[in-house]
Amino acid sequence: MADTPDPRAASTPPATSVAPPDVWWRHDVVLPLAVGLLVRVAWILVCRNEPTSDQVVYHESARWFVERLGYVDASGNPAGYWPVGYVVLLAPFYAIFGAYPTVAFLVNTLLGGATIFATWGLTRTLIGPAAARPATWFVALLPTFVLYTTCIASENAVLPGLVGAVWLMAIPTGTTNPEERRRVFLDAGAGILLAMTTYVRGTALPFVLIPLALGIRNPRRAVGRVAFIAACVFLLTLPWGLRNLQHFGTFSVTSINAGANLWMGNHAGSDGMAADLPPGLPRELAAKDAVLRARAVEFIKVHPEEALRLAVRRIWVTMRSDTIAAGWNQIGLRTRFGGQAVAVAKGICTLGYYSLLGAALFGLWRRRRTAALDAGDLTLLLAVCLVAVPFVLIVGGNRYQMPMQPFLAVWAGAWLAGRIPFLGQELSRATGQR
Repeated sequence: MADTPDPRAASTPPATSVAPPDVWWRHDVVLPLAVGLLVRVAWILVCRNEPTSDQVVYHESARWFVERLGYVDASGNPAGYWPVGYVVLLAPFYAIFGAYPTVAFLVNTLLGGATIFATWGLTRTLIGPAAARPATWFVALLPTFVLYTTCIASENAVLPGLVGAVWLMAIPTGTTNPEERRRVFLDAGAGILLAMTTYVRGTALPFVLIPLALGIRNPRRAVGRVAFIAACVFLLTLPWGLRNLQHFGTFSVTSINAGANLWMGNHAGSDGMAADLPPGLPRELAAKDAVLRARAVEFIKVHPEEALRLAVRRIWVTMRSDTIAAGWNQIGLRTRFGGQAVAVAKGICTLGYYSLLGAALFGLWRRRRTAALDAGDLTLLLAVCLVAVPFVLIVGGNRYQMPMQPFLAVWAGAWLAGRIPFLGQELSRATGQR
């Protein structure tokens, strides 16, 4: 009897792992994306912030760029200490709509939407559609990401660049010739996106290693993919390296501040955080950076125990809280809500960060209990480690852990999809997945 075919089987379409576009598109990404954009626009209207600290540099540099002065500093000389990518991104919008902070805030809104969409795609690819919805909601509503909309800061551009590049690298392809060609196009796209992100922040460069985690079962092919993506990044950043060689006498495809940042986190009296540079340095940017790098390296060699203590401290101060968005919104917060608003906002942002971190750890633990960790988990782990390397070795500050948060959201989505029916099971039923 058990072997008797069901006459209804011929008329019942089999369940598939991919839902019809009108199902998954509506449930997975459109609603959190729309809400995320609306919340960011609302925040711009509520908190009329003004740039401070590094934000002033990016804002003024973009304004000078629009005035056809090129990428210059306050003295009108070629600039190279801060990365150029975010400035170039803002410049066309400043040229069209005017060099106002609100214009930058609206650009950040679009970048926030790109981060939401890229997180959805990455989660759907690495974990599955059931996890994509809660992960996307996390990124859409995370307080720090919302408040960062009114910060003229490079993290706004780094987040979608890194997540989008990893997503392109993670999209699976077959072994046929057409699929192999598709793999090449996807990796080229990832290389282009990583090159653009490298112009925003040089710490994006190590992300060319992501295929090593994705291709753990085929290391030879993975190494080939790494080489191809790295070649794309190098070719696209080569012009900036030659520009820096011409103006500063040093070849650097990113900014010329690695030595300065290394010294900030590694010198006698350092607390591992950003610090004012010491007096008596050469005026030339490259020479100054070389002197600071040499001092930092010498300090590490002579005081290895202290350097290790500072590395541990950098991890602690970077990961213990999430307050940078509130701090850089202090003018808007105090103007709109009063003197205590900054402290309240710091608490809300840190609470959101702890919620994300806890959900991510539960997600990783749950996946480890139910099944062996796969290449998707190794990819997320590698991404988190690559984000951590700069603040472990160079300089700390909780703004430097921000780029790992979308990757943590993927694991958080994996846990929440199994815990909250509204976020996971509805999509699972729509796709026929368990």
